[in-house]
Amino acid sequence: MKPVLLFLVLILAFICGDNVLELLGYHHRDFSSSPVFRLHPLSYLAFAIVVVYLINGKIGMAELVGKMKTEAIFLLGAILILCYLQITGNLNAIAFFIDALILPVLLSMLLKITSVSVLYKFRNWVYLLFFANAGIAVIEKLRGAFLIARESAWLFDYFRSSAIFGHPLNNALIMSVLTITLFLAAQNTWLKLSVLFAGMVSIFCFGARGALIGVFIGIMLHMFLGATGGSKTDKKEAVNGLVYLMAFAGIILIVINFTSFGDRITALSHVDGSAEARVDSFNIISQINFSDLIWKGTSTQEMERIQNASGVEIIENFYLIWLLRFGLIVTALLIWGLARFLLDVTKTSPADIKFPILLAFIFVSSTNNSLSTSTLVISNMILAYYILLSFKVVREDEFTIKPINYESLPY
Repeated sequence: MKPVLLFLVLILAFICGDNVLELLGYHHRDFSSSPVFRLHPLSYLAFAIVVVYLINGKIGMAELVGKMKTEAIFLLGAILILCYLQITGNLNAIAFFIDALILPVLLSMLLKITSVSVLYKFRNWVYLLFFANAGIAVIEKLRGAFLIARESAWLFDYFRSSAIFGHPLNNALIMSVLTITLFLAAQNTWLKLSVLFAGMVSIFCFGARGALIGVFIGIMLHMFLGATGGSKTDKKEAVNGLVYLMAFAGIILIVINFTSFGDRITALSHVDGSAEARVDSFNIISQINFSDLIWKGTSTQEMERIQNASGVEIIENFYLIWLLRFGLIVTALLIWGLARFLLDVTKTSPADIKFPILLAFIFVSSTNNSLSTSTLVISNMILAYYILLSFKVVREDEFTIKPINYESLPY
């Protein structure tokens, strides 16, 4: 991609969240609006660029069956799944499938043919956009009022920030994944601590306990893998890891004891209504026909009927929603395809980089239902990873793998 296109992609991915789109009159989260608004603008843009690149030869057959094989297989599988859903009559309300799962694959294809020099130019932009969302979340929490959203579409027992990306849990998922990614990418200690502080405080503002735990687990895994990696810097990695874990603990203690941000996080010691609701959601499975549960899933109307009969207002688990919507076979294929895609994207990074990011993503996403909505979390993660952490990328002009020595870069 050219710099201007990459800049536009970053703005759409990191700035044009649901709250911003709603403010601009693009009713992305309003299911009563025109079907045109169901897809995020970035999905339209990415699809258009990929089609143009296929036509003009920037993405050729050699790249599709070689360096982009995983993306091509995923897209082919996605098309087959969409056809299957059409046959089974469950294709309605499927926009999230494109925004959440297909869009990241399209972006990966485009980023693989973007030159290293172009990617490097946008490193500071990723950090700036991350701090912008964190800052908005903090200001909203301090004011007890939204800055971007006109009103909340969700009811909570207390005020929770909605910042750029709308629902607090979606915000928390995106910010937790970006926190661990940007933390690992930063070479400067103060930048690492700034990312950690901004990410943690923003997650407090969103009131998401699982996101806090996910980031903590990611840092722990990074420290462990770095300390046991067999390099000459093992001891230094272990010491640095302990320092960052102590900083993590210090941030949590300060926020809980000396601010009002931690009002929900202090409930960690007991099982509250939200946790019970997650458990109760699994009772829905017993009311689904076994054949439907395995093969074709249920329609949106049937899911709503079963939820009303079961007294479950919201299914707060994306695995369960996928299972009910697609059936076990398709759900298993989707999870397998997504895992293979993410491992392929991060395959050039060392274990202490890729596994903490992927583990944090898997853990936090498993605590809520964001991946069954039109979330941009995977797209944001892909963008941040390619720009900040991809040690090898496909050059636009040569289509060859070029290693990058990031230790020689300024930070």
